[in-house]
Amino acid sequence: MHKYKNNYDYNLALHLLNKRFYMSTPALLLVEDAGLFSPVSQLNYAFYSNKSNLVGELVNNPSVQCIVGHDCMPFGQAQCPAINQYADGEDTLAFLLFFERMINGNAVAGNSACPGNFQSTKTLVKVC
Repeated sequence: MHKYKNNYDYNLALHLLNKRFYMSTPALLLVEDAGLFSPVSQLNYAFYSNKSNLVGELVNNPSVQCIVGHDCMPFGQAQCPAINQYADGEDTLAFLLFFERMINGNAVAGNSACPGNFQSTKTLVKVC
């Protein structure tokens, strides 16, 4: 909790020093900012006049995984993916099965049944 409070105090100080408008609760700063990502302890918000333009911008943004709301993914369903919905479009089960075959010596390098590209922390691994 102390790290969160330190972030809250730091971001509050920045807004005060920069004379930027903000609203606050004891636990959250509300700042009008169109940025999708906000610092810890801060919630960005923005106003829009054309919903279809907004949805179009969000759909084309590679950092957005899903859009929740009316005419999009229903509220409460974002954390309940279907069996055929994969994070970042990568079939995790296919990767794990392929990896298991690789470990057991049943996979062949250059196999056309490659499940896709998988990003590790150090290198891009093409599993084929």
